[in-house]
Amino acid sequence: MTIGRMMTIMKTTMTNPSFKDGPIYLTSSTSISTDWQCGMKYWWYKCEGGNGIVPVEEASYFAEGRELHHDLEPYARGGTVGEVLERIPALDTVAPDQSRLELLSRRRGWATAFGLYIEPPLRKGHDEVSVEEEIVLRRDPLWVNHRPDRVQRSHATHGLRYREWKSTSSTRPEWVLSWAHHPQLHLGLAALEQELKEKVDYANVLGFYKGYPKEGKLLHPYIYAYRSPQGVWSSSYTYGWEKLGVWESPYSTEEWVKKLGAEGAQKTFIWSAPAFLDRRMVAQLLRRRAERQKEIEEIKSLAQVDAEVREDHFEMRLTQCRPAWGSACQYLAACKNAVVNADPVGSGLYVARTHKSDTEEQMTGDGE
Repeated sequence: MTIGRMMTIMKTTMTNPSFKDGPIYLTSSTSISTDWQCGMKYWWYKCEGGNGIVPVEEASYFAEGRELHHDLEPYARGGTVGEVLERIPALDTVAPDQSRLELLSRRRGWATAFGLYIEPPLRKGHDEVSVEEEIVLRRDPLWVNHRPDRVQRSHATHGLRYREWKSTSSTRPEWVLSWAHHPQLHLGLAALEQELKEKVDYANVLGFYKGYPKEGKLLHPYIYAYRSPQGVWSSSYTYGWEKLGVWESPYSTEEWVKKLGAEGAQKTFIWSAPAFLDRRMVAQLLRRRAERQKEIEEIKSLAQVDAEVREDHFEMRLTQCRPAWGSACQYLAACKNAVVNADPVGSGLYVARTHKSDTEEQMTGDGE
């Protein structure tokens, strides 16, 4: 039975679920990580006004992740590089703005290189089980919502392989090793095992290297190239050669990616170390999160009107406001600007969060 079929059956009994000792608390691996990062960030995202708020201007890393998954999804259903590129804006359709052209060139390069160098072995050696299908890890009273990017069955072992796609600023060994104990992968492994009633071999992450900023440019093999005085193009710098955007070259995206070949792809993609389900870690995490979710549900209404209660139960982690690495918190204005803090939605910077997972809609009665 597929994940989709099992979820259809489960949803028939999902509205306002409860178990014999009380209500069900629904969360997700993203919400758990957000709460760990900063309690106040979690408050704004999930609780403010009842359902949370989100910035009017979406953070760049959210847009980046959403686009990445949009672009790769067709490959799992047999799509070609040409079909995938048709779903992405062409470089000559955007305004001649350097930043936009850089990001779009990288996006098209990622999608093309994935189709040429990553997808073939994935497709040849595996059968598809699910692509971005929602599943729920149910450990009453806690339910953890999850959406694996891709699940495949190996031809060699007949075992399941769980994949996630992530952009990354680092290809260092520390990044590779960091995923072996990452909660998202272990919660996903546990959820898949529960839904499919079989052991999953392992989970791993494919990192998409983002490049690095230098002298006002985002340097990446699929963004910038070098041209000799004689008109020869290369991805490697030679003294006296001119640095130009790939969009200024005579090559299409697919032609440029092929010119860089597998060596260029090796500089762009990196597989994490595999994660094997750690049942003890998952059990400990779920037990602690059940208590935390119960606390949140019990205090949420009072915290809407009592700032001290809100501050006591949703601790602000000041080191996360504007970290040394990465972007500033998207709720920085809501926390630090007194006018915005008093009325985040009225400030025009935020709107009520309306997007819900399929499971959340079913549980609140908002689904069909």
